Amino acid sequence: MKEVWKVYPENKNYSVSNLGKVKNITTGRELKIMNNGKGYCIVSIQGHPNKLHRVVAKCFIPNPNNKPQVNHLDGNKSNNKVENLEWVTNAENQLHAHSLGLMKYDYFNDIEIIELKKLSDEFFNYLCTKFNKKITPLTLYNLSKK
Repeated sequence: MKEVWKVYPENKNYSVSNLGKVKNITTGRELKIMNNGKGYCIVSIQGHPNKLHRVVAKCFIPNPNNKPQVNHLDGNKSNNKVENLEWVTNAENQLHAHSLGLMKYDYFNDIEIIELKKLSDEFFNYLCTKFNKKITPLTLYNLSKK
Protein backbone atom coordinates (compact mmCIF):
# COMPACT_ATOMS: atom_id res chain seq x y z
CA MET A 1 0.00 0.00 0.00
CA LYS A 2 1.27 3.45 -0.91
CA GLU A 3 1.82 5.76 2.03
CA VAL A 4 -0.40 8.86 2.00
CA TRP A 5 0.02 11.82 4.37
CA LYS A 6 -2.70 14.25 5.50
CA VAL A 7 -2.61 17.26 7.79
CA TYR A 8 -3.99 16.45 11.24
CA PRO A 9 -7.23 18.47 11.54
CA GLU A 10 -6.74 19.16 15.27
CA ASN A 11 -3.22 20.58 14.85
CA LYS A 12 -2.06 21.81 11.44
CA ASN A 13 1.61 21.48 12.48
CA TYR A 14 1.40 17.68 12.18
CA SER A 15 0.67 15.26 9.39
CA VAL A 16 -0.55 11.68 9.68
CA SER A 17 -0.03 8.74 7.32
CA ASN A 18 -2.49 6.03 6.37
CA LEU A 19 0.10 3.55 7.71
CA GLY A 20 -0.14 4.95 11.25
CA LYS A 21 2.76 7.40 11.43
CA VAL A 22 2.77 11.02 12.59
CA LYS A 23 5.33 13.71 11.83
CA ASN A 24 5.96 17.32 12.70
CA ILE A 25 5.52 19.30 9.47
CA THR A 26 7.91 22.08 10.55
CA THR A 27 10.82 19.83 11.48
CA GLY A 28 9.97 16.85 9.26
CA ARG A 29 10.65 14.64 12.30
CA GLU A 30 8.55 11.51 12.72
CA LEU A 31 7.07 11.26 16.20
CA LYS A 32 8.02 8.40 18.51
CA ILE A 33 5.21 5.90 19.05
CA MET A 34 4.88 4.72 22.65
CA ASN A 35 2.72 2.11 24.37
CA ASN A 36 0.33 3.35 27.06
CA GLY A 37 0.65 0.14 29.09
CA LYS A 38 -2.75 -1.13 27.92
CA GLY A 39 -1.62 -2.05 24.42
CA TYR A 40 -2.59 1.20 22.68
CA CYS A 41 -0.06 3.20 20.70
CA ILE A 42 0.30 6.81 21.84
CA VAL A 43 1.92 9.82 20.18
CA SER A 44 2.63 13.09 21.93
CA ILE A 45 1.35 16.02 19.90
CA GLN A 46 2.62 19.27 21.42
CA GLY A 47 2.98 17.60 24.82
CA HIS A 48 -0.46 15.99 24.81
CA PRO A 49 -0.79 12.18 24.57
CA ASN A 50 -3.08 11.00 21.77
CA LYS A 51 -4.14 7.47 20.93
CA LEU A 52 -2.69 6.82 17.48
CA HIS A 53 -5.71 4.94 16.13
CA ARG A 54 -7.94 7.95 16.87
CA VAL A 55 -5.47 10.34 15.20
CA VAL A 56 -5.38 8.18 12.05
CA ALA A 57 -9.18 7.80 11.99
CA LYS A 58 -9.73 11.56 12.37
CA CYS A 59 -7.55 12.15 9.30
CA PHE A 60 -8.73 9.38 7.00
CA ILE A 61 -12.12 7.95 8.00
CA PRO A 62 -15.31 9.98 7.65
CA ASN A 63 -17.57 9.81 10.70
CA PRO A 64 -20.97 11.07 9.46
CA ASN A 65 -22.84 9.41 12.34
CA ASN A 66 -20.51 10.95 14.93
CA LYS A 67 -19.62 7.57 16.44
CA PRO A 68 -17.43 8.05 19.52
CA GLN A 69 -14.94 5.17 19.36
CA VAL A 70 -12.43 3.73 16.90
CA ASN A 71 -12.27 -0.05 16.55
CA HIS A 72 -9.29 -2.16 15.42
CA LEU A 73 -10.88 -4.64 13.00
CA ASP A 74 -8.24 -7.32 13.62
CA GLY A 75 -8.25 -6.76 17.39
CA ASN A 76 -4.55 -5.78 17.33
CA LYS A 77 -4.18 -2.44 19.13
CA SER A 78 -0.78 -1.84 17.56
CA ASN A 79 -2.08 -2.16 13.97
CA ASN A 80 -3.03 1.45 13.27
CA LYS A 81 -3.19 1.28 9.48
CA VAL A 82 -6.29 3.02 8.18
CA GLU A 83 -7.72 -0.15 6.59
CA ASN A 84 -7.76 -1.77 10.06
CA LEU A 85 -9.82 0.98 11.69
CA GLU A 86 -13.49 1.97 11.80
CA TRP A 87 -15.70 4.35 13.79
CA VAL A 88 -18.10 2.50 16.12
CA THR A 89 -20.45 2.99 19.03
CA ASN A 90 -19.50 1.63 22.45
CA ALA A 91 -21.93 -1.28 21.97
CA GLU A 92 -20.50 -2.11 18.53
CA ASN A 93 -16.97 -2.01 19.93
CA GLN A 94 -17.85 -4.35 22.81
CA LEU A 95 -19.69 -6.79 20.54
CA HIS A 96 -16.69 -6.87 18.20
CA ALA A 97 -14.25 -7.44 21.08
CA HIS A 98 -16.48 -10.22 22.43
CA SER A 99 -16.68 -11.87 18.97
CA LEU A 100 -12.85 -11.89 18.78
CA GLY A 101 -12.54 -13.33 22.29
CA LEU A 102 -10.89 -10.18 23.65
CA MET A 103 -13.29 -9.77 26.59
CA LYS A 104 -11.85 -10.93 29.92
CA TYR A 105 -14.96 -11.10 32.06
CA ASP A 106 -18.17 -13.06 32.40
CA TYR A 107 -21.66 -11.80 31.74
CA PHE A 108 -24.69 -11.76 33.98
CA ASN A 109 -27.46 -14.00 32.68
CA ASP A 110 -30.96 -12.68 31.91
CA ILE A 111 -32.44 -13.79 35.26
CA GLU A 112 -29.63 -12.09 37.19
CA ILE A 113 -30.10 -8.94 35.13
CA ILE A 114 -33.85 -8.74 35.84
CA GLU A 115 -33.10 -8.87 39.57
CA LEU A 116 -30.16 -6.47 39.29
CA LYS A 117 -32.25 -3.89 37.41
CA LYS A 118 -34.22 -3.45 40.64
CA LEU A 119 -31.08 -2.16 42.39
CA SER A 120 -29.72 1.35 42.31
CA ASP A 121 -27.25 2.14 39.52
CA GLU A 122 -24.49 2.73 42.05
CA PHE A 123 -24.95 -0.65 43.74
CA PHE A 124 -25.33 -2.40 40.37
CA ASN A 125 -22.00 -0.91 39.21
CA TYR A 126 -20.39 -2.02 42.47
CA LEU A 127 -21.57 -5.61 41.90
CA CYS A 128 -20.34 -5.61 38.31
CA THR A 129 -16.90 -4.56 39.51
CA LYS A 130 -16.83 -6.92 42.50
CA PHE A 131 -17.76 -10.00 40.47
CA ASN A 132 -15.93 -8.90 37.31
CA LYS A 133 -19.08 -9.31 35.24
CA LYS A 134 -20.83 -7.20 32.65
CA ILE A 135 -24.02 -7.17 30.62
CA THR A 136 -23.61 -7.70 26.89
CA PRO A 137 -24.70 -4.74 24.77
CA LEU A 138 -27.16 -7.07 22.98
CA THR A 139 -28.78 -8.06 26.29
CA LEU A 140 -29.05 -4.39 27.33
CA TYR A 141 -30.66 -3.59 23.97
CA ASN A 142 -33.15 -6.46 24.35
CA LEU A 143 -34.00 -5.47 27.92
CA SER A 144 -34.63 -1.87 26.87
CA LYS A 145 -37.27 -3.15 24.42
CA LYS A 146 -39.23 -5.00 27.17
